[in-house]
Amino acid sequence: TFGGFTQFKFTYKKVDFYLGQSFNRTQYQRDGHYVSGLYPTNSYGKSDKKEFDSFGFKGGLTYKITGRHLFSVNAVYMTQAPTIRNVFPYARLNNNATPNITGETITSADASYIIRAPKLKTRITAFYSNIKHATQTAFFFGDGIFQDDGGDGGDAFVAETIMDIEKRNMGVELGIEYQLTSTVKLTANGSYGEYIYNNNPTVFVNNDNLASEDNTIPITYFGEAKLKNYKLAGTPQAAANFGVEYRDPHFWWI
Repeated sequence: TFGGFTQFKFTYKKVDFYLGQSFNRTQYQRDGHYVSGLYPTNSYGKSDKKEFDSFGFKGGLTYKITGRHLFSVNAVYMTQAPTIRNVFPYARLNNNATPNITGETITSADASYIIRAPKLKTRITAFYSNIKHATQTAFFFGDGIFQDDGGDGGDAFVAETIMDIEKRNMGVELGIEYQLTSTVKLTANGSYGEYIYNNNPTVFVNNDNLASEDNTIPITYFGEAKLKNYKLAGTPQAAANFGVEYRDPHFWWI
């Protein structure tokens, strides 16, 4: 991987803003050091190289309404190379790459209103993010996932790949900090959003049990995964916390 970026910052009395650009080239290649019995013709030696060019543009502006009240906006449009695990999901056994895989496209923006008073600091932010052409790979034991052709009940250990995923994240965040006394500070933070799949991506599985010299890419397509409007895993849709901080003049705090 190699790349570069530039960023320009401008500061004026009422307005600060910045502009940035980036470019990266990522190249992957598998180098197999042994012949797999399941994939005797495409496991040993070097695979074809997979190359991805990615770029990005970002910018932001802060408008100083007064010395204590500010308005800030940021935006980015960028592409990102897929991970090597998603490009070569079966690297432990063969040189097969995920067919027709592309990089992700990310569009994101946020806007914030900021207060910086002597005792009160507040920030409220609205945000939006859209990710397209993402790929996910998972490995699991599929119980009865295929037809029972060999007396195994259709069971198999498979690699599942979901392609062309689109995700949408949007919501608002609020942070408040208030200096109640010289030693006591109160904090509160909250977030409410919608983090969902925004389309029905394509899903297929790789079944090593079906591999042979004549079938070096044992992929079975299952069509669309009905994920649109389902919530994304790994993050709450809403969250809040409150805190009290005490800083003693004798240099200890809780």
